[in-house]
Amino acid sequence: MAQRAEKAVAGPIPSGLVLDIEQEKLRMERDSNPQAPVETVPDARPWLCKTIHMCDREEGGVQLTFTDEASIDAYLILDEQSLRATLDVFLISYRALEWGEQVFPDWVAARGNAPVVERGTLN
Repeated sequence: MAQRAEKAVAGPIPSGLVLDIEQEKLRMERDSNPQAPVETVPDARPWLCKTIHMCDREEGGVQLTFTDEASIDAYLILDEQSLRATLDVFLISYRALEWGEQVFPDWVAARGNAPVVERGTLN
């Protein structure tokens, strides 16, 4: 997923710099506009996702397919910004589970390595 996001910002400015900036903008926007948690459907049957497949879409963006490799597939279509936000969600989950972060590029894993700067303190 990270490689897909990196490919989307190819240009004259170093991609690492662009991705760092875009990722931090996304996080600041999310932090300043919190959303209510997603509510599950009352009769939804819980299931365990075993595999996530990703493919590019002709219309742009990517499609993630979550599957238990037996009977259930769930699809999620993401634009570039949503793809980066999903990487953040995975990072938060990896940290909560105390799994290694080496699967994440620096521009994603950098979250939490720098002190939080209050809005308006940089002039």
